[in-house]
Amino acid sequence: MSEEILKALTQLFAIITKQDGGVSENERQFVIDFFQQELEKSAIEGYLQLYDNISGYSEQKFRTLTTRVIS
Repeated sequence: MSEEILKALTQLFAIITKQDGGVSENERQFVIDFFQQELEKSAIEGYLQLYDNISGYSEQKFRTLTTRVIS
């Protein structure tokens, strides 16, 4: 699969999960499983970071951790 298609699919996955009000662990795992099927191990981290950045997963996880520490 070409890099352009993988980037477009990654962006699509992120936009769809973001529209649901946030990324669930199941949704993120689906994306990881997809990457594992389509990519070499060395490329997975880069596409996962792209997904996390677009979907807001990194911010969502940070807010969850911060809330737990403060509570």
